[in-house]
Amino acid sequence: MMVIVLVGFAGLMFWQTRKQKKQQDEVRDFRSSLKPGDEVMTQSGMVGEIVAVDTDAGYAIIKSDGSTSKWLIDAVTRNPRLAVPADEQDEIADNDATEIEDTKSATNDEFEVELEDEVEDGNLEKSDAK
Repeated sequence: MMVIVLVGFAGLMFWQTRKQKKQQDEVRDFRSSLKPGDEVMTQSGMVGEIVAVDTDAGYAIIKSDGSTSKWLIDAVTRNPRLAVPADEQDEIADNDATEIEDTKSATNDEFEVELEDEVEDGNLEKSDAK
């Protein structure tokens, strides 16, 4: 009975180690294949596009929302588009764009009302500049 349990644990350990090694190899292959124009996501969640890669120094330059920053290649985790099936990507992008526009207009309107209230209360001075 004890032998069966030990063999079971040994098999489980072998399977887990093999699975982990396979994942590490996939990440290593992904990072070594990075090139300008690839869309990536960092471990902190920033999504951007690779501008340049220096594998010898171990960093990548990523452009995101108009800013460019330098990241360690080890911080680049994956292509965010691979997490969603291709046929759903366009639908998600369309929905996100609509939600962002709705949020922007609502937020701007709310902000303008708050500013007007602050000016009326005398907490802020109104500026001529727009």
